[in-house]
Amino acid sequence: MSKDKQRIKWEDLEFPEEHVKNGENYPDKLFYIVRRYIKYEGICSVINSCIGHFLYIEEMKKNTQKEIVPIIDMLHYHSDLWMMDETQNDWELFFEQPQLVYGFNDIEKAQNVLLGSSFRIFVNYETIYFYEDQIKLCNNIYQKYIHANIALKKNIRLWKDKLFLDNRKIIGCFMRMGIAAGKDIEKNLEEEKKKELGAELFEGWNMKYYPDCPTKQEIVCIIRKYLAQWDATHVFVSIDDEETLEYIKEELGDVILSIPRNRPQFYDRGAPKLEIYEKKFIEVEGAERYDRNLGYLTEIYLLSQCQSFLCGRSSGAATAVIINGNQYQHKYYFSSLYRYLDEKSLQLFCSQYTKIYVFGTGNWGTYIANYLSDKEIIYEGFIVSNRHINGDTIMQHPIYQLSKAKLDDTCGVVVGVKSYQTIVTELEKRGIKNYYVIGEV
Repeated sequence: MSKDKQRIKWEDLEFPEEHVKNGENYPDKLFYIVRRYIKYEGICSVINSCIGHFLYIEEMKKNTQKEIVPIIDMLHYHSDLWMMDETQNDWELFFEQPQLVYGFNDIEKAQNVLLGSSFRIFVNYETIYFYEDQIKLCNNIYQKYIHANIALKKNIRLWKDKLFLDNRKIIGCFMRMGIAAGKDIEKNLEEEKKKELGAELFEGWNMKYYPDCPTKQEIVCIIRKYLAQWDATHVFVSIDDEETLEYIKEELGDVILSIPRNRPQFYDRGAPKLEIYEKKFIEVEGAERYDRNLGYLTEIYLLSQCQSFLCGRSSGAATAVIINGNQYQHKYYFSSLYRYLDEKSLQLFCSQYTKIYVFGTGNWGTYIANYLSDKEIIYEGFIVSNRHINGDTIMQHPIYQLSKAKLDDTCGVVVGVKSYQTIVTELEKRGIKNYYVIGEV
């Protein structure tokens, strides 16, 4: 890195938006630096963060006469999951800059530089699948600003030509077993061992905040079900655990398509490996790290070109949905809720009321609504305690505040919140007795 570049002091790990004047050049332009720093930020999480920045730029354009010039900076702000070396802008390993005219040398002499906030997120990877307007908006931004470079395009074309033959009806399947293993370890690890490993280690992963993932046996059952139901011939699988992928291939045979690449192994003969918490799985360097990330991004692009999609919720799944633009013929999003779901009793409850509402718009609430739609059970909309989401609708249904919802004896409420006790208490305070709960105590 040159001394000139070192003079741009962008070293803070957490940083708000900041205006900088480095010189007198380009008075008619505003250079916007897209930046984010989280030490173990994955590729798709960074992509989704960039989408948030570009949406912000589109809003800024309405209020400035200056030309806004975005530059994605993963030279000064890198993720250890990407970084090849400290002299390279890691974004350019796989993508082009949004514009190809200006670079860091121009920024060093520019009159107007805006350093973007380190945390500008628009995409909620747990719920975006059900917001059609948000998917369309993000897809437009993606098409405008984010472009694969020649190497990534070449790899995508290589594997698409090999696997996506004309006569194949392909379901895409994306699952994150690293999250599942992490949850298993965190649940089973003794407190003394946690203390030995260090509190900071566990805070860095925050596994409790990730959506639940299916087991490998559940994945096989899900694939078998939807292969038949959706009249598909093959399933293209993107998964981050080698042992789980081999198990799926053994159970389902030649219908499974995948790309050979260097995957971590989070499980050893069915048992989660402690190394996930010790972060040894990211300790791959140079060409090996590049190949792993190239293969992963290729999988995301191929998932976006499948006819249908099965996934556990994560940034990778959200990215595939955004690139696809919500054009999948069929979609299934895994939720641990189905482990608690008694289909007969839920359907019986719904049959007893003229109007059905779903309480909650998060992971479980949207899953319940999806289930009701699949069973052709009509529901009126969603209820929330407080307005905490963007927009007035989700899944083409209205959202009502509990305080404003008109509920009477003809209405039934299906509570789609994992820890439901607080919600039940709130409903009963308002005299609402016609509710059905699905969840864990």
